[in-house]
Amino acid sequence: MRLGNLRRVVVCGVVVTYLSIVCAARAGVLAPDTPVAGASQAVWGDRWWQWALSYPSGGNPLVDSTGALSALGDRGDVFFLAGTLTGPVSRAATVRQGQTLLIPLGNAVSPIPLFGNNEAEVRADAAATNGPASGLFLTVDGAPALLPASAPSLTAFHQVTPPGTFPLTFPENNVYGAPVGTYQSVSDGYWVMLDGLTSGAHTLRFGGHFAGTPALQYPPTDTDMRYALTVVAVPEPSAVTALAVGGLCLLRGRRR
Repeated sequence: MRLGNLRRVVVCGVVVTYLSIVCAARAGVLAPDTPVAGASQAVWGDRWWQWALSYPSGGNPLVDSTGALSALGDRGDVFFLAGTLTGPVSRAATVRQGQTLLIPLGNAVSPIPLFGNNEAEVRADAAATNGPASGLFLTVDGAPALLPASAPSLTAFHQVTPPGTFPLTFPENNVYGAPVGTYQSVSDGYWVMLDGLTSGAHTLRFGGHFAGTPALQYPPTDTDMRYALTVVAVPEPSAVTALAVGGLCLLRGRRR
């Protein structure tokens, strides 16, 4: 990052100095052990599954072919990008500058008792669903995303549910055709959290190859997602706003 310009405005008769921060033009990936908004990235992966499977198939972001449902991914500090249940998909999405993007390179979820009778069994099942990963990729505007020195390969971004399970609710007409209900579950996959996109238009492409476990009837899979992103700048404090606050203080002073 580089520093922007120092600015001074008058608020209630006090000179206030603030510093605008200008992000580097090239976005960077957070190290996989970096917490985001008070939670580990593994927990964010679990939250992503809770989000992705909470919608019925007719309005589920996993089956969105254009990005018409992409706004559902806005979770405040973090913006969830959806994967897909089919082949390569190109979508459009609008995010706010400063939001961290949660990107699913490839992942699986396994609920009890649908794929195992206990935590150990569903963890083994989720890992077998993916199998070994190779050829993982994430590009920003056509160039490989900037990775942290502590994790120079995307294979380092393997995340699994922390010890224990998380509740996963399947609604009616869900995309997997699972019985309606809430199940204790675990997830296993590769997640990337991307920061620092500047305002304007950007393109993301991500995915990889997952060998699966054919002996357990989990075939190999390939993912290839493209997003045309519009990053909207968040206005910084301005002199006009400060003067408006100053006028309010003056009005209060006269009332006294």
